[in-house]
Amino acid sequence: MNRFIIVLLALNAHFSCTEKSGSGLGKTAGFRLEIIDSLQIDYLGNVWFLDYESESQSYLAWGNRDKEVLVLDENGLIKSTFDFPSDGPDALIGWINPIGL
Repeated sequence: MNRFIIVLLALNAHFSCTEKSGSGLGKTAGFRLEIIDSLQIDYLGNVWFLDYESESQSYLAWGNRDKEVLVLDENGLIKSTFDFPSDGPDALIGWINPIGL
């Protein structure tokens, strides 16, 4: 029984260490990374997009600061910003919902 196991292990080692022919390792696929849709914004902080208007091609987004709204064009340039204060005479209590273009 032990000799049979030794013979099986020797055959397994022999066939596992031999070189395979036609394994296909020489073929390479031509992959590349292509960015299709992107928008680069000159803004320091995080931006959350809320809405898009197709007529004026404008994006509406929340800015990094509390209650700051940005209007962006299709190239990522900031057209205008609006600050909605949460304290003072012009304060808006709660979240502005729904907000859109």
